[in-house]
Amino acid sequence: MKLKFTLQVLSFLFVNSLYSQVTIEKGDFNSKNALNAIFKGQYQEESKIQKWTMSQTQSIEMSSYVDANHFAYSSIDSILDLKIDSNEFKIVVFKTYPVDSTGAIQEYMAAIPKIGLAFYLKQNGVYQLESFKLAVINGYHDLISTDYRLEFIGPSNVAIVLKEETHQDLGKEFWIDLSNDFKTFLTYDYLSLLQGEKSSLIENSIEIIKTENEYYDFILNSKITPTDLIDSEKASKIKPVKTKLIFNNTDMMQHVQIPFGYSIK
Repeated sequence: MKLKFTLQVLSFLFVNSLYSQVTIEKGDFNSKNALNAIFKGQYQEESKIQKWTMSQTQSIEMSSYVDANHFAYSSIDSILDLKIDSNEFKIVVFKTYPVDSTGAIQEYMAAIPKIGLAFYLKQNGVYQLESFKLAVINGYHDLISTDYRLEFIGPSNVAIVLKEETHQDLGKEFWIDLSNDFKTFLTYDYLSLLQGEKSSLIENSIEIIKTENEYYDFILNSKITPTDLIDSEKASKIKPVKTKLIFNNTDMMQHVQIPFGYSIK
């Protein structure tokens, strides 16, 4: 069980690991070197953006993300460290931007950057790119802030959580399983405003509880507070409603209960 996560990751990442054998020394792990390991191209120091050639197949699928010469443009958004037992990893979050034919990055409302993930494993003192996924979710240009964190969702299974604030104190969380081909298995609004005759503030959070036999339960805590009570003492007396979320996995080798495709609109 100790190395379950590592073995799962290396098994599904094997094909992608053949894409690049570029290694990065521990002291040299930065945005430039991380991007060079993923994309073969030119790093633009001033903008900190990697200009790289997208394949013809990718260009067809992502036509608005390449210029007239099939160049795409990506930058690092965040780098996270992960350690499981004696294994050390780097999780890199990057963005690929929509551009016009000249390569100028587009920033109007409908021009949505793609958020991707790359996974590096430390071996013999260097980090090697094991896998990456160009588009995991869509980003936004009008974000106030974006935060990332890692959460254990099983004894040795880890998810990266992308928390996006779209308006003041309002936003959404995306939970992505690192051991399952970077699949998003949970999204929800952590704070939202319900409009109506009596508008209410909705607060949501996820609680992870380890149960017997190393199963993990996800508990959704939802609290609805009428806006006219937010600043009153009555608001503190409102208790959240707890809902247990369960994904019945057909793969009996994975002993983790997780929600799948669950979303609060």
